[in-house]
This record gives sequence, C-alpha cells and structure tokens, in this order.
Amino acid sequence: MSTGDGGFNYETDPQKLMDDIRDWLGSADQTVTEKVEDMVVAYGNLCRAVNDRLRRCQENLRLNLWSAAIQLSEIEPNLPDRFALLSFEELPELLDRCSMYEQLETPPTLLTDIYGELNDGYERHVPLERLFARYRLLTLKRVPLKDRLKMARSLASKDSQAHFWEDDVIGLERARIDEIKEEARRANSTGDESALSDLKAELQDPDWFELPKTSVIGGVSKAIKGAEVTQSRGRLPELTDSLGAQWDYWGRSFQESDPVALSQNPNFLTVIKMIDDWFDNAEKIGVLDTDPLYMQVAPINEAVVALQAAAEQASEWSDKIQRLREVLRDSSASKKQIENAWEGVRRLGLPPAELKDVYDQRMKSLWWKGNWERVLGVGLFLALVLAGVVFAIVARS
Repeated sequence: MSTGDGGFNYETDPQKLMDDIRDWLGSADQTVTEKVEDMVVAYGNLCRAVNDRLRRCQENLRLNLWSAAIQLSEIEPNLPDRFALLSFEELPELLDRCSMYEQLETPPTLLTDIYGELNDGYERHVPLERLFARYRLLTLKRVPLKDRLKMARSLASKDSQAHFWEDDVIGLERARIDEIKEEARRANSTGDESALSDLKAELQDPDWFELPKTSVIGGVSKAIKGAEVTQSRGRLPELTDSLGAQWDYWGRSFQESDPVALSQNPNFLTVIKMIDDWFDNAEKIGVLDTDPLYMQVAPINEAVVALQAAAEQASEWSDKIQRLREVLRDSSASKKQIENAWEGVRRLGLPPAELKDVYDQRMKSLWWKGNWERVLGVGLFLALVLAGVVFAIVARS
C-alpha cells in the first residue's frame, strides 16, 4: 500500500496526491524521500487502474457496445474525471525526475488514444441514447410497425458504425411488407383508393434498405386502378344528374350571354369542370357512346364546346380590336404595324366603322408623309411645262 506521512494512503485521495506532487516538483528541495517514493508509486498505480478501465471500454467500443462502454466509464471513480486529474501539466517534469533517480519507479503512460475513442463515444452517445430510448419505448408499447421501422432507420443512419442495425431494419421491413400486403387486400375489398395510394407511396419510398419486390408494387398499382374504376362507376350516375341539373338551370343564360363575359362566368367554368370530370371517369370505366349516360351528356358537351369556341373567338376579336386601337393612337407606329393590326382584325370579321375611318386617315397621312417630295417634284415639273407652253404661245403672238 502506498502511504505518505503518518501512513496516509494516497490512492484514496488522488487530489491530495496531485497537489503534493506539484509541491515537490516546484520546491527547491529535490530530495527523494520515502514520501516522494510513495507518491510516485501511488500515481503509477492510479494510472494503471485508469488504463485497465480504458482497455475494457475499448473492447466494448470495438464491438460497438457504446452504451456499455459509457456505463463502465461512468462507474465511480468517474473515468474522464480521473483521466483529466492524472494527465496534469507537470507530467513531463515528473517523468524526467523518475528517469534521474533510480529509486523512483517510472509511471505507465496514460492511454490517450483509447481515451480519444471514448470521448467520441460520448459525443455519439447522447443523441443516440435518446433515439434508442424512444425506440425501446415504441417496442414496449407495441406501436404500429410502420412507426418502429421509421425509428429504426433513423438509428441506423445515425449509428453508422453499428452493423446490427441494418439486420434489424431489414427484419422490420420484411414484416412491414407482409402488413402492407394485408392492408392492400383490405383496402382493395372496400375500394379505398386513398389508402392504396398511401401504401404505394410507402413502397416507393427511397428509405428502404431492402427494396420491395416489383410484384408487390405492381399488385398495389393494379388495385389502385381497380379502385378508381369502382369509384368512377359509382360516381358517374351522380355526375350525370348534377351536370344535367346545372345545364337545365344555366344553359339558356349561357347562350344569351356576351361571349367575352361568358369566358369569365364562374357558373360556366363550373359546368366545364363537371364535363371534364365526367369524361375522366367515363374513360376509366370505358363508357361507350351508346351508353344512356353518355347520350345524356353528349348534347350538353356539344353546346358547351360551341359556346367555348364562340367565347374564345370573341375574346380574340376583342384583343385584336384593342390592339388596333392602340396602334392607331400611337403616333410613332409605322405603316407596317398599322397594316398588321388591321389585317389581324380583318381575318376575324369587319372592323367597326369608326376604326375604319381612323385607319383610312392614318394611311393617307402616312402616304403623304412618305411621298410629299415626289408629289412636289411632279408638281414643279408640270408647272415648268405649263410655263413653257404659255411662253411659246405668247412668243408666237
């Protein structure tokens, strides 16, 4: 047993040991007494104890049993605290003294590398321990497998050094696939398209460690199409009745409305949407043009298509007229621009009379502006010819 003055055991009070070692290293008296020998022996024993625990922690870390390593480190005396105490600043000086005096035993070197690994384990331990605690709680409460799988994937991504997580996740995924098959059968039997779509989205999620078989995804996709057909078959009669009622109520007002205003009429837009919805559902179940439902909707669709065409043409006509007005008001517009705007209106119908008058005036103005020099030249030439004729007549007389 290492003892100091009065038989004191330094290993029971490491803090006093380190204080006394520092005092000796800082004193002018370098005498190696029995007390000094006991201090050095005690320091060496404490270092060996720390190194032994570090090696045991390393064994757990190498097996990725970081939780066990942390627990071993936290046992009293706390390993990080003890390591920090023993790796004091004056340690190189103590080692020099030990090498100078034969009676002083050189203490073992603290295993700094292993301590660094342990520190890394601490950094990873806190966030992982929280996740692992939640995962254990989910397992104990037997929450849905889907939620447990999500947590296991999260642990696997954060604890990348633990290879066993991959096996756990794959095991959960295979169990989840069996659940999905059963859930898909139930949803298919009730025609629950929304539930089937959610299952398909889950199967196509990129987080799977072991990708689901194509046959499973294909089976769910087929069930979705079947559910869509079932839903469409059930909705189509209702859509037909609703569309007929809307047309009976609004059809006459649509036909009497201004075509330009009709394109913005919310009731007309609602009817268009209902028709699109009807044909989408009809296409899914393959409705024939001889079907009674189709025969009810076809006349409404033809009338709406005609009104849409008239509204589009009227809207285009309005845009062209507005463009022509703007060009005619623009004093800097070229002849080509005015002619293009005019032809744009002419292709759709006769321009209003007031615009035709303005157009004619602008074109005449532009013609005179572009030809006044030539007209002036011709006029001068004719004036000179006339003057010559008059001069000749006067001369003869």
